Amino acid sequence: AVTMAENNPEQQVVFLGIGFETTAPATAVAVELAKARGLGNFTVYSAHKLMPPALRAILGLPDLNIDGLILPGHVSAVTGRKYFDFISDYAVPAVISGFEACDILYAILKLVKKIHARDFSVENAYPRAVREMGNTKAMAEISKVFRPSDAFWRGLGNIPLSGLGLDTQYSSFDAKVRFGLPRVVEEPELPGCSCAEVLSGRKTPRQCRLFGKTCTPSSPVGPCMVSSEGSCRAHYVFGR
Repeated sequence: AVTMAENNPEQQVVFLGIGFETTAPATAVAVELAKARGLGNFTVYSAHKLMPPALRAILGLPDLNIDGLILPGHVSAVTGRKYFDFISDYAVPAVISGFEACDILYAILKLVKKIHARDFSVENAYPRAVREMGNTKAMAEISKVFRPSDAFWRGLGNIPLSGLGLDTQYSSFDAKVRFGLPRVVEEPELPGCSCAEVLSGRKTPRQCRLFGKTCTPSSPVGPCMVSSEGSCRAHYVFGR
């Protein structure tokens, strides 16, 4: 996107920054490159989000029904294991896992053992990619270019300081500022959608009355079916 803006100075190039701590560093580097090259036609629309505030929101629910968490290896490779130590405050065990079948099985085994032992520490079962403190340079880029901001999550609503907006020193590269874009307005979940309950462990995907009927991967209703990593989509594709 930076190169595109550089090669087409007569056009406005807006880069959509999406994802969690995994992808935010690359967006941060792009902003710094654009600033260093003096590109006045490059902006970023940041839709990046942070995991800890969302996890705190879920784990703080009064009717939580989650026995343990498998944490994503790609995010943890950037943030490090220690980043998730706060989870132990909620008395919920957690294990960082890779993405291959053997990684997931190993993480499940570790998690079951921790549940039975009532061990609420965060364990790294993906040491070949995840270090204790993660990628400190990548995390430094996030801290330099972004600042935490309120963000809307489908199924969970608005969560304070759970998103990443550009810091004021980079406001000239913020598409929301340059083009005066309005704040995202929360949209009510469609009647019958149980994504909030699925995300918090209060329901399984099959307990949603829309699952497999009006809500399918080809015609998703809720976010749990939209994402290829969503619980409902996984149940639909692999659990039928």
